[in-house]
Amino acid sequence: MRIDWPKGVRIIARFIALFTTLGLLLDTNSLTAAESRASQQAAEVLPRPSASKPEILKINLQSCVKLGQQFTIEGKNLGNGRNLSLYIADTKPALQLNPISWSTRRIVTVNTDTSLIEFGRRYQLGIRKKGQKAWLTKSKLLLEFCRPPNSRLETASGEPATVNFDSTTAQARNPNDDASASRQPPTSNARIDEGVSRNVTDYVDRSGSLMGRSLPSPPQVRIAPPPSKSPDFEPNQLVVLSADMQEANKVSAELRNFNIRVKSRKKLTNLGLVISVFRTPQGEDLVDLANQIRAQSPDIWVDFNHHYQLLADPRHSLGQKMVDWPESCNKPARVGQLDTQVNLQHPSLNSKMITTKPFRPKNSEAVQDGHGNAIASLLVGNKMNNFPGGLLTQGHLFAADIFWEDSDKKYTSTEWIIKGLDWLVSQKVSVINMSFGGRQNLLLALAIDRVIQKNITVVAAAGNSGKDALPIYPAAFKNVIAVTAIDKNQNLYKKANRGDYIDFAAPGVAIWTAHKKNGFKYQQGTSFAAPFVTAMAAVSDIETLKNSSIDLGEPGRDKSFGWGLIKINDECN
Repeated sequence: MRIDWPKGVRIIARFIALFTTLGLLLDTNSLTAAESRASQQAAEVLPRPSASKPEILKINLQSCVKLGQQFTIEGKNLGNGRNLSLYIADTKPALQLNPISWSTRRIVTVNTDTSLIEFGRRYQLGIRKKGQKAWLTKSKLLLEFCRPPNSRLETASGEPATVNFDSTTAQARNPNDDASASRQPPTSNARIDEGVSRNVTDYVDRSGSLMGRSLPSPPQVRIAPPPSKSPDFEPNQLVVLSADMQEANKVSAELRNFNIRVKSRKKLTNLGLVISVFRTPQGEDLVDLANQIRAQSPDIWVDFNHHYQLLADPRHSLGQKMVDWPESCNKPARVGQLDTQVNLQHPSLNSKMITTKPFRPKNSEAVQDGHGNAIASLLVGNKMNNFPGGLLTQGHLFAADIFWEDSDKKYTSTEWIIKGLDWLVSQKVSVINMSFGGRQNLLLALAIDRVIQKNITVVAAAGNSGKDALPIYPAAFKNVIAVTAIDKNQNLYKKANRGDYIDFAAPGVAIWTAHKKNGFKYQQGTSFAAPFVTAMAAVSDIETLKNSSIDLGEPGRDKSFGWGLIKINDECN
């Protein structure tokens, strides 16, 4: 039954309902504010949840990873790589990889160094912040590195040959190498099979011949920044070796993507190569540029135009008597040298069989410091009242003039060394003397291997940088005969380099040689020891030198004297 309340009562009832509703709302707001304050207080007590850590979930590889092979890592929360680094986590020290791209779910990287890797063992990947040692994550998945095969190349005669290349870590050794085997010097018959470099840590499968076909892929090694002092290479230049002109043109087209252009190009007929020098943009970081090219175009043989210095240490020795050299050695020999300019009017050289040819930049100033004269006089010089004469009385010397002066600096570069080598091969020399040294260079290693494939012995000075110095190249390339210096008391020259690459010792302190203009001078340094071995190699073979040498220092071959002081027997007769 509907009750009809008076109008005043109805108005009062509505006001009561309205105030009740407002009261409930106020209570609710008060509770919400209280809960908010309680939550805030709890947040101050409880730790905040941390950002999600990176996780490596998958490595896209069907089997083991090869040197130079690109592979992909998938995961979660990987970041963008700006403040993170990727490592092989359980080498000592951890071996950093070089990612090509990095996103929150995927990292694409390439293996460019196996210097710390034990082949056949499995390794974890790890990620940590740059500059920190704590790991953000380590993968549960394990990565295995392929055991590198020996490369199969062909010599000019079609015989198979093995070539091994260095990694960027010059002093690192492959733990699987037989130490005793690596210390055997190459013989005239086995020289090719021992490779082109020392301290081998990385090998690359390069199937096929190097002669008249496309070059196999070079070893994928990352170029380290140069020392903080002045860079030891030509600025704004990179050098490339190709198998032929067609391949060289393809490389030029590909390198246009990097905004670099050909500066010069020459076909090296005798080495079966084409050398191209490229000009890079002014101010370009050559280390980054070369590494980009190697990563994106791994089939291109590219390197710096490295500088190489003479290995003389400016200061009558009985050098010939120390090695039992006869007063005259009438055995004919064709010998080559890469050095500074030879003065054919010098009294010790003016009637000798010497052929010279310059290999220098146009308008460059030849170095006439007497170093080339000294080496030439030791090899083939005239016998005079105050000079005992050269070692090879009937020798014909072919001298490539490859050094020039620039702002009081005397040097040569990769480009001109290789061009000089090509010419010496054309002259049918049996041995080449290289009394200079510098950094390791892939292209020079390849060119020297081509020379050795022609059964030409290469002899080089071991270096004058001291016992703790890194190896000097080309002496440290395998198959190059590295020569150190000793004095008349058979003591090691105090500034001589040491290392596994040393093959022989020879007189190199207070050596009386031709000098500048018409003069003579006492000289010291491994530069002046090398010609003694060069002359012996021209009339003998390496195995005979090893067997006839006098052991010095520790028993057997050692890092200071190699196989010892060379001695001539009756090879000249």
